[in-house]
Amino acid sequence: MALAGILAVAMAVRFVADYRAGRIQELRDRYEAKWMEYERYTRLLANRDMYVKMQADLDNVEKGVVGKRFFTAPSIALAEVRFQDLVNAVAKKNGLPIISLKTLKAVETGDLKEMRLAISCRTEIGVLNDFLYDISTQDAVVFVESMDIKRLGDSEERLYNFNAALKAYAL
Repeated sequence: MALAGILAVAMAVRFVADYRAGRIQELRDRYEAKWMEYERYTRLLANRDMYVKMQADLDNVEKGVVGKRFFTAPSIALAEVRFQDLVNAVAKKNGLPIISLKTLKAVETGDLKEMRLAISCRTEIGVLNDFLYDISTQDAVVFVESMDIKRLGDSEERLYNFNAALKAYAL
């Protein structure tokens, strides 16, 4: 009986010792994880000036890209007007007589707005080719979403009816 009591006490001591060892290891692991996190934050703080400069450089690049590639305006209506002005200017530069220019419904996805214009004209194929080339090489990204070109009259006149939907983005 005394032997059973001694064994019970020994088992209890062993259980408590194992439990304590497990808890101590768990605390050590948590301490090491916190220490590694502390060291990471210390490195970040030590390099703070470098990261601030990098962020400023990235912000400048972003402003440059956004300013060139997207139409920026306080409202979508003003951005659409700027888009129309660009299309009109490129058409005038190339001698493209626009019959109609219609603003289609804009689609907003968060901060990005997709603007669309429907354009119709009658012209020679060379003028049309120059217009499409110039509109595609603008700083602001303009896509030809759909296009329809049909020959008008006989082959001597060389006039074409051009209908297209142009797309651009605004922020």
